[in-house]
Amino acid sequence: MHTPLIDLSIYVSALFAPEVVALLCAFLIVIAWSIAFLRHIPIRHIFHQHVSSGIKTCFLIVGSTGIATFLSQTIKHIYKIPRPVDMLVMETGYRFPSGHATVSTAFFVALIVSMYVFYSTSALPVKRFVTSLSILLIIGVSSSRLVLHVHKPIDVICGVVLGLISVLIMVYIYKKNNTYEKIASK
Repeated sequence: MHTPLIDLSIYVSALFAPEVVALLCAFLIVIAWSIAFLRHIPIRHIFHQHVSSGIKTCFLIVGSTGIATFLSQTIKHIYKIPRPVDMLVMETGYRFPSGHATVSTAFFVALIVSMYVFYSTSALPVKRFVTSLSILLIIGVSSSRLVLHVHKPIDVICGVVLGLISVLIMVYIYKKNNTYEKIASK
């Protein structure tokens, strides 16, 4: 029997499935590479200061999401924990950690970080709106996996933590490249 909450959870879960986010990331990377190519920007300079905020945002999101997917799938295949038997929808694969929680957290936290790092302070209302909406979507996607009984709470919590770690790795890469540029220009 489907309730409105279960129907909403199915919709949110399908909308932010790792495969859908991967397609969105592929679209973003094509746009970013096209812009970089048209502006004659070498890939190694993507995070440098002279590169536009849009290109940096695309690469931060795509990189974070790619790392999140890799970590999630690697851990799933290391632990091989089966899904609960009382699932409300049919899911395949292993349950730990939640791929939906990992990828959506990486995607939306990378978006939040890029809004505050790459864009001016004049856009503060937009930043607050994007931040609020992103946090709601992370909570929505993560809780939908629990409502549908395809994950246990620990799966979702670990997925969110993996998503955060993925963004931190990309921020480290950004800072390392930015620091290199400042040192090289002296």
